[in-house]
Amino acid sequence: MSKFDHNKWIKDFKSRKFLNEVREPKSWDSQFAMTAIEAYEAGDIDISNPTSVKKWDKEYNGGRTPNPAFETAEIITYAIETGKKPDGKPFRFGLKPDGSKMNEAPQSEFGIEDAPDLQTELASYIEEVERVAEEVRDLEQFVAGGIDRYEDETGDLRVSQLRNQSSRYIQSSEKNLDGLYKALQRAQKGNA
Repeated sequence: MSKFDHNKWIKDFKSRKFLNEVREPKSWDSQFAMTAIEAYEAGDIDISNPTSVKKWDKEYNGGRTPNPAFETAEIITYAIETGKKPDGKPFRFGLKPDGSKMNEAPQSEFGIEDAPDLQTELASYIEEVERVAEEVRDLEQFVAGGIDRYEDETGDLRVSQLRNQSSRYIQSSEKNLDGLYKALQRAQKGNA
């Protein structure tokens, strides 16, 4: 039995052997992987857009959202990183099967070039928080109205305790949403 060499292990760990190693997706050696790569080459999938990937997965799965989700983006990313397809043929990123260039511009490693500006993002977050706050107010009216009707119909006084609890929980969520809303507005004003 050989002795464990911790210096070699550390050296190997720090090398590309372990760090930044591209791992083969579980469904790499499958017809699905080939179909996903072909769809990407045809321009049907944009891996930088999760909605595009989900839409293609749903179409591939006969109109139903797959559960668990397919490894579509991972398969395409692996093909780009390794430069090969599951059948062993070369995968040339940015080229269609006929050799012509794809319309898609190369993405940066982190997608920073395509990221919308911060003001646009903050404005969309603020709108979403306002929408959720309105939904919470509607929920409060719905729950309170239902509990009040039940109390009136049955005369059960224990229900008033439930009414008070639900009111406190909903007010707490409204307060949290208000804090988030104000924080987003401050960030928006600070980055104007």
